[in-house]
Amino acid sequence: NTGLLYAGRDQQWTVGGALTNSGSIAALGNTTLQANSIASSGLLGAGLQADGSLGTSGNLSLTATQSIVASGQNLAAGQASLTGTSLDLSGSQTGAANIALTARAGNITTVGAVVSTPGLLSITANAGSAQALVNTGKGQLSAGQLALQVANLDNSGGDIVQTGQGKTVIATGLLNNTGGRIAVNSSDLSLEAATLTNLNGRIEHAGNGVLAITANSLNGQGGKLIGNGALRIDAGSIDHRDATLVAQQVTLQAGSLDNRGGGIAQTGAGSMTLGLGQLLDNTGGRIESNGDLAVTAGSVLNQQGLLSAVQQGALTVTGKLDNTAGTLAAGQNLAVTAQQLDNLGGKVQAQNGNATLQLQQLHNTGSVFAGGKLDTQADMVRNSGSLYAAGEQRLQASGLITNTGVIAAQGDNHITAERIDSGAQSLLGAGIKADGSLAQGGDLTLTATQAITASGQTLAAGHASLTGASLDLGVSQTSAGSIDLTASHGNISTAGAVVSTPGLLSITANNQEQQTLQNAKGTLSAGQLAVQVGQLDNQGGKLLQTGTGTAQVTVGGQLDNSQAGELASNGQLLVQAGGIDNSGKGRITSTASLDLKSVNAVNNTDGVIAATQDILVKAGSVDNSGGTLQASSGSIVLDAGSVRNAQGVLSAGKDVRATLTGDLNNTGLLYAGRDQQWTVGGALTNSGSIAALGNTTLQANSIASSGLLGAGLQA
Repeated sequence: NTGLLYAGRDQQWTVGGALTNSGSIAALGNTTLQANSIASSGLLGAGLQADGSLGTSGNLSLTATQSIVASGQNLAAGQASLTGTSLDLSGSQTGAANIALTARAGNITTVGAVVSTPGLLSITANAGSAQALVNTGKGQLSAGQLALQVANLDNSGGDIVQTGQGKTVIATGLLNNTGGRIAVNSSDLSLEAATLTNLNGRIEHAGNGVLAITANSLNGQGGKLIGNGALRIDAGSIDHRDATLVAQQVTLQAGSLDNRGGGIAQTGAGSMTLGLGQLLDNTGGRIESNGDLAVTAGSVLNQQGLLSAVQQGALTVTGKLDNTAGTLAAGQNLAVTAQQLDNLGGKVQAQNGNATLQLQQLHNTGSVFAGGKLDTQADMVRNSGSLYAAGEQRLQASGLITNTGVIAAQGDNHITAERIDSGAQSLLGAGIKADGSLAQGGDLTLTATQAITASGQTLAAGHASLTGASLDLGVSQTSAGSIDLTASHGNISTAGAVVSTPGLLSITANNQEQQTLQNAKGTLSAGQLAVQVGQLDNQGGKLLQTGTGTAQVTVGGQLDNSQAGELASNGQLLVQAGGIDNSGKGRITSTASLDLKSVNAVNNTDGVIAATQDILVKAGSVDNSGGTLQASSGSIVLDAGSVRNAQGVLSAGKDVRATLTGDLNNTGLLYAGRDQQWTVGGALTNSGSIAALGNTTLQANSIASSGLLGAGLQA
């Protein structure tokens, strides 16, 4: 037909062969066409007035044994039904109150067509697995309600729209929406496909229900998935590179998710869940939740990426989490569990809550921050960045902690490991505010079963306690309200360091005889000193007590204060040692009284032992050659095996009382501001001066004097 076939009521054609139309076949009532094949580039209509306008009723029915090609106008005031082996409506204008398209074995093609209905659009092409609905080339399918039952759907560059609110289910084998658009207003939208391709395409759900996508493979590179309600995806793999996903609530379950350069956002305040059996690649991507965020994955690549939650965040990774230059953030609490966390230049933040890290390995060159507590458990920690808590910090490692950065807290800071190595540029701190100033309190506790090395800054507003097999604070800056240094069986080194506190400095390393406090050229300054060590090396160093209490220094072996070493107290000073070397301009002084007890010799050659008040010296022997032993306002009580005072000065503002089991050899000055008494078991030899303002009493096995022996002599 190339002309006009029109009926005032119904029109029906039953054709055994081919029906070809480039004209018009229409009726005011129903139009029914049956043929072996139908090919129409003209008008096929039902419910059409003679002037071409649509009436109120009239069904259009096309049935073909073979194919139907209807590329012209296909219009019905009522129902439109097209059934054939295959249907090709490419380029057509097809409209009706309801439309049903059925292909028994072939495809349904709507390339460049406009197929629209305010009612139901039912498309069926699923008798065979190769059948497809092909809506490419800017094809448009629009309906109040969609019912697509097709084996495959190709909507490349096409547009499929449902304006009604009824539930929509699209179940296919292959769903290709490359450059296309699927927009549905239904309460729920379900897309089910073996493979769903949304390259630069759009899938939009305006309803308040659920957009559910199920696929073995979802390739949405450059595409958009937009949901007004909940969006749930269950897929074998998801390629979301440079793509956008936005919904009120997001749940993803997949084997893997590639979100490189992509964006996934939950706008609602509920929980966003990503469950991935293998890799989450969020390199340069953004995954953001306006509520909670829970991520489970085999491994995570978040290089220059963002994983964030306004509320709680939880990441559970069975393998490696690479956060190089990336951000893991939560407005409240953040929990990270992984085999390995590489935070190289990245940020891990629990802005207003607690951060919990459970790891085997932590490598941090970036920032880990908690607005509350920071709790880290790992086998090994390497930190050259910042681990900081505005509240309390607990860092526990079963192996080594290596630190060249900052590990600090505004509250208490507890660090426990097998071994701790904190380098010269590092900071270990407690009671430290974010701006670096000190808070009112905050205790620092370092505990290691093996060695602790802290060569940088160690600071605490409160108490600092370092306990290890050995301690090396060489060249460090260590300061706290009070300090406790304990070595279980190794040395404590503060050589070249400055260790200071206005409170108590307690140093303990005396479980074994050879344990040594090595303070050569170091400075230990405290309100009160309490030292108990096996050996003490203070050559060129300083041990200073600024407070007026009693300073106690107990050394099981040798106390070496030579080479201008200084041991001084602003209060009473009690010193006990196996032997004391104060030679070479060493100084042992007290502004109060001084008790000096040595099992063996006291070597004060060219040294100074002085107190404002009384001095008690008990030693195996005393060598004061060129030295000074002086109690400026008090007395000296000396109990020794022997005394050598070659060109030295021994003087007291009050009395000198000395008891020797051996000899006294004096070529210097022995003087008392009141009385002087020497009881010598051996020989007393004097070529210097022995005198007193009061009485001078000398008792010895023998006395040989070529110098001055005097009583009642002014100084």
